[in-house]
Amino acid sequence: MKLSRSLMALLVAVLGVMAGIGSAVGGDSRYIRKVESASQVIVFMHGVLGNSTSSWTNGASYWPELLTRDPAFDGSSIYVYEYPSNLIQDTFSIDEIAENMRLQFEADGVSAHREIVFLAHSMGGLATRAYLLKYRGVASRVRLIYFFSTPTSGSEIADLAKLISKNPQFGKMKPMQSADYLADLQRTWLAADFPFPSYCAYEKQKAYGMLIVTQASAASLCNKHLDPIDADHISIVKPAGTSDVSYLAFKAAFKEAPHLTNREGCFSSKSIFGNGSNAAQVDQGICPDEVDPQRALRIRYVWLDSTSASLLMAGQISGNLEKSLGSRPYVIENAVTNELKTVIAKFGKSMSNEKIILSSSVEGLRDTASSREESFTPVPKNGKLKLYDLANPVSLPELSAYQAIIGTLDYPSDFSMYYTKDDGSDPSDTDILNGVTLWRYFTADDAKDYSANLVKLRDWLGKERSRLGPKITEGFFSSADLAPKKNATPSVPPELVAMQYFARAGWPEDFLLVSGGAGCGTSFGLSVSPRQLHVQVAVIENGQGKGTLPISALTADEIVTDRLRLAGDDTAWTRTKYQFPVPGLSEGETVIVPLQLELRPPEEAILDKEAIEGSKAQYPAIQKYGKSNEVPYTYGPRAKLVSAQALGRDIALRQFDPAKVWARFGAQEGSCPSIYVKSVDGSLQSYGRILTGARDAMKVRTESLVHSGAAFAVEIAEDEPEISRLQEIRIFRIDSPDREVLMYQESDRVVAPGLPLRIETPLLHDAENIRIEVRGFYRTFPEMMVEMARREAEDSDQRH
Repeated sequence: MKLSRSLMALLVAVLGVMAGIGSAVGGDSRYIRKVESASQVIVFMHGVLGNSTSSWTNGASYWPELLTRDPAFDGSSIYVYEYPSNLIQDTFSIDEIAENMRLQFEADGVSAHREIVFLAHSMGGLATRAYLLKYRGVASRVRLIYFFSTPTSGSEIADLAKLISKNPQFGKMKPMQSADYLADLQRTWLAADFPFPSYCAYEKQKAYGMLIVTQASAASLCNKHLDPIDADHISIVKPAGTSDVSYLAFKAAFKEAPHLTNREGCFSSKSIFGNGSNAAQVDQGICPDEVDPQRALRIRYVWLDSTSASLLMAGQISGNLEKSLGSRPYVIENAVTNELKTVIAKFGKSMSNEKIILSSSVEGLRDTASSREESFTPVPKNGKLKLYDLANPVSLPELSAYQAIIGTLDYPSDFSMYYTKDDGSDPSDTDILNGVTLWRYFTADDAKDYSANLVKLRDWLGKERSRLGPKITEGFFSSADLAPKKNATPSVPPELVAMQYFARAGWPEDFLLVSGGAGCGTSFGLSVSPRQLHVQVAVIENGQGKGTLPISALTADEIVTDRLRLAGDDTAWTRTKYQFPVPGLSEGETVIVPLQLELRPPEEAILDKEAIEGSKAQYPAIQKYGKSNEVPYTYGPRAKLVSAQALGRDIALRQFDPAKVWARFGAQEGSCPSIYVKSVDGSLQSYGRILTGARDAMKVRTESLVHSGAAFAVEIAEDEPEISRLQEIRIFRIDSPDREVLMYQESDRVVAPGLPLRIETPLLHDAENIRIEVRGFYRTFPEMMVEMARREAEDSDQRH
């Protein structure tokens, strides 16, 4: 696009006017008035090419100072913020301004005020929105925002300005299209549904023959008065005195907006609706602790199979995987994430529009999501969707083993054997054994020499095929492969290449297992099954299901390595911090933290210990057996979460324990009741789940925990669809390591969702330490419903 000289001159002139006296270089943010005891601060936000002085100055009048002389604003601190913005040079983007606001506001104590009022001009309003969306804890303390000519849906002059300026701020303010920055900002702002009032004003006069920001653009996203101001885009925030319309409009909004009141450390907005005897005071509930992070933060640990993990990395969340991970997951980028992406890129199978099977399953007491049942068609991103799916057994090309089996009466010397049970026999006849299984460990040399060994076997089979027939040739080569014209060197199967990659820093003896043998008829073969890749992730969500959970970061311990090892061998952890990918968790959102990659043996590769022991007892003369390879190996980097940071608090996170958590489809079935202790000072401490594993009356469990300090109350609550039967609750005061005094005892109480048990007794107020002991069990709603249906069916059968 070429500009005529006249249009170029106009553009430069308008930009010059917009710049006022001079562009900002940043660094001149300051208090015009700082009231030490002030609970409220008024923040001035200038626009593009402006600064903290000239933007608000009209001759001898400087708007921030005008407020200091007006009794309506007594008791409020006045603060002007400045960010770098100039016409020629590259500078901060709008999102970078938002981050700079955080740094500057924290350094100057602006964000620590109980109430914050923003007066924003032009692009300053966009930066204010970006800042509050990033930092919801600060947004909860906003009393009001007044936007003066903010180009919410863009400006034509900004579209022109980007042609001659390197300033990225102009590009973000071009007239809004659905895929633009302003459209994203608008959608996110609407989704946040902030309850504070947004007042707006728009310019009526043109600058150099054009409106910089139209009424429609300035009015978008406003939920209060829309004030016309008889001024151009620059003079709209340069009142000559306290009687100017701009000044009066802001003052009126300041008086009208409800104050935030301090109620037990929580700020909430109160408004009066109606008149006279019909008036009602309504709490609008925008306090920062509306969603208490200590109680609302929920963490689940889920194991994903390789297909599910591949789909997560590709952003293809659907069906049961969505039930397990949430419909809007954000994935933390850490060392585990990066290694998982590398593995998928190296060994993943490229997909087009093929059907993929997904479901969820349960592994004993482990959280799990695997992919075996539900069919759906993923939509590849740019045709590059890859799935790691290396599960096929690989035939073992060991010539000496086949020669021994075929040509001698003995088994190969390097193999062990055991008898397998005949699963088709009478279940009561446990002594019947059927068939022999040969096995040995597959070594790193086996993998390295695979191609060479395959050539040896191929050549031998070519010579002996007429004598041997199809009995063993089918497992490796077709008739065409065995023809004399063949000469190509066969490649190593991708399953083995992947295993070599995982074990490149060290190959454990029991990493892979070769098994097989000579069965009935013509079946014959020895094969090695690759280990199956599983990925453990933590799923963090807003368990309270309302508001926004304002988490800012996660603290974790990490190990960065390329080794294959047992998880219990990890000791050298390094503390690190993950910045949260979103300003806070709203209902339906989840954050996924990849924690470790685990390589598990497939079921068919795990030796049947019962069969081994049984056959050993019956056939001691011929039985040879060794170790199993049923132990899972951890590969590469690993992380474990320690705590979450929210509203200045450090919240300890539950560690993964397979014996304590059982998840299916992402819902914590049997996730147990939770216990909380409220201290005398009002702080609340969560001790997590209790009665883990006590899923019915036959599995009654006693749980005991110690709380340091006195207690105002103890609360046991159910957050899941289940009912807990507490057979006995006892609370002791600990006077010394050897002396406890029983302070409270109660029996036979029921806890259900929405019906917690709260225990308050003055006897705990002065205790130095207390011990809480709970005995009981719980039943899930689905289990109870199944049992009720079964009983009804039995009763119906008896009646008939």
